[in-house]
Order: sequence, then C-alpha cells, then structure tokens
Amino acid sequence: MKSLVKKIWVLPLFGLMFFWGISMMAIPSKASSLSGNNLVAATKISPIKSLLNVRDEAIVSIRGRVVKFKEGESLVIDDGTEQIAIQYQDKFKPLKLHVGETIAIRGELNIDRNDYREILAQEIYNQNGRVYPQREMTTRLRENQNAQTRFDNNQNRNQPRTQTQSQYRYNNQNTGTISISEILRKTPTGNTVIVEGVIVSLPEQDLLVLRDSSGEIIIDVDDAPQSLNLRKGDTINVEAIVTGGKNGKKELEALKIRKTK
Repeated sequence: MKSLVKKIWVLPLFGLMFFWGISMMAIPSKASSLSGNNLVAATKISPIKSLLNVRDEAIVSIRGRVVKFKEGESLVIDDGTEQIAIQYQDKFKPLKLHVGETIAIRGELNIDRNDYREILAQEIYNQNGRVYPQREMTTRLRENQNAQTRFDNNQNRNQPRTQTQSQYRYNNQNTGTISISEILRKTPTGNTVIVEGVIVSLPEQDLLVLRDSSGEIIIDVDDAPQSLNLRKGDTINVEAIVTGGKNGKKELEALKIRKTK
C-alpha cells in the first residue's frame, strides 16, 4: 500500500518538473535578443566580411562589438571578420552606446563609387532591446545622397571641360587623383577633387592633415563617417570639396574616404 502511495505522489511531481523545464526553455533571455529574435528581420545575421558579395541597397543584419562611436551620427562595428561603418541620424535621442559593447544592427547596405561599404541603420539593438527605432531614416539619407548627386551633376555640366577637370572625375580603371600642390595653386573653390596621401596628424576630432609628395593640406572630415576609423600613418583616398579655409588658404571638406593601405 505504501509503495502505491509513493507512485501516486512521484509521478505528478515528475510531470510538474518536466513542464517547468520546457517552459523555461521557451522564455527568451537577453542574450537571445542579439541572436536575431528582436531584430524584426527576415534576414539572418551575416559576417561583415561576407558583405563583400552582397549587392548595393540590400537589407542585411549584423552583430558585433562597437570599436568607434560618434553620438548622433555614426559608429564602427567589428565582428572578428571585418569592420564596417554604420550611419544613423538621431540628434535628439542619444543611443548611449559604449565602446566594447556588443550590438545587433539591421539596415541597408550602401556601396559608393569607390566600392566602400557602409550600412544605413534601420534598427539597432543592445542587450536591453531596441535603442534605435527610426525606420524612415534610410529614406531620408537616400534623398540627401540623391540631392547631392544632382548638385554635383549640375556643377559638372556648368563647368567647361578641361584637362585638369577631367582629373576630378571618377573612372572605374583609375581614381584620377590630383596633387595637393595643384589644389593649393590652381583648383577653384567649390570643385570636387580626389586626392591621395598619408595622414601626418589629427589636430582635432574633425580635422586631419594629409601629405603627398607635393605638399600638405587640412581636411575637414566631419561629414565623412569613415573618418572614425582613421589613424596617423594611414594612406587614404579622399573625395572632397575645395573650400577657402582659414586666412584664405585652401582646405578640403571630405565627402568620402577610403583607406588604401
């Protein structure tokens, strides 16, 4: 009789423990939020290096560690395979991210004419959940880029074609770089140029000094998110607008930056 009573109590208890275990497995943890469950995306998490084989404007999801961060504008993510810059626009709601923390991002891959890749963020998540919900941002950035392209095209149509000006134009086989001395001596302000050289100093957060074999020039990199990942000694290729600068000395305002070494 005692044996029968034991069986009556043990079997329901075992069933209750089994049900509790199954229930706990079904509850998502904070860590799972970075595995894609909260990414609200049909796309899987992709290694950053694999984005070399992804088409322009594709929607992608990545996860990695924050290595550079500029509040309200952009950040750089490293997932162990490669690094990539992330653009976002949120001047009024700081993300409060920290260098070293792991985040997940869903957004639109943007590939420029120099084959530089970045992501226009649609959603950003950290361990606490979504921190960047502004879904219309990609449309606004794309509109800004299209407006800049239309402006550049109009400028090119209104200027006479000269041998020097042809050096400002992109070519799939040749970047068409121009020397710094030629920019300082001959190039009118407002022209878009491509220059290549070595970073010799970074005097301020948004400024760098670039040197080639002909001279040096100051470049304002505030509008180029790629600048977050630059260091003294890097060789870079820069698309920029020639400006008047301080004391009438010409400077450059960077539009796109690409590391070459």
